[in-house]
Amino acid sequence: QNVTMSTLAAALEGLGDALAAVVVIAFADDGLRRCGDDELLAVLAAAGRFQRGAEALMSEAVAQVLEREDAQSHPDRLTTRVGCRNVGELVQRATRVSGRTAADVIATARAVGRRIALTTGELLPAELPRMREALRDGHAGVDGVAGVAGALRGCAAGRAELRERLHAPLV
Repeated sequence: QNVTMSTLAAALEGLGDALAAVVVIAFADDGLRRCGDDELLAVLAAAGRFQRGAEALMSEAVAQVLEREDAQSHPDRLTTRVGCRNVGELVQRATRVSGRTAADVIATARAVGRRIALTTGELLPAELPRMREALRDGHAGVDGVAGVAGALRGCAAGRAELRERLHAPLV
């Protein structure tokens, strides 16, 4: 699968347009009010899936922004070029989320983003590789990953052991 960023952005734009059309239908004449319980729950579950997928993409994009910010001088940074004070402000502007949500996306990006080793150029594993998998597969969202990452970062004793033992079923 050779997907370029322009085709990825176009695909996401198309999904956004399709989702917007579904939202219009759901809101029109109280469309959801006519749904039975099973369909209403199915809509809720599907919306959650879309949300987790969007959060995963946001987190991966922010991980790339963070890596580039660290690698570039201040004038060359994306945040500087678009007039943002920091990555948090950039995330808020680009996604229209709150400061708290932007902070959670950034915390998630730090926990699940894969960085390039400066000395070897190899792609390093994520700080929390199994949480990365859970986010990618739609089993966890930003709030879950940020919560786990915060708890692990706050626990100095045994942090490495906790990370090692954290596995997909626990997530």
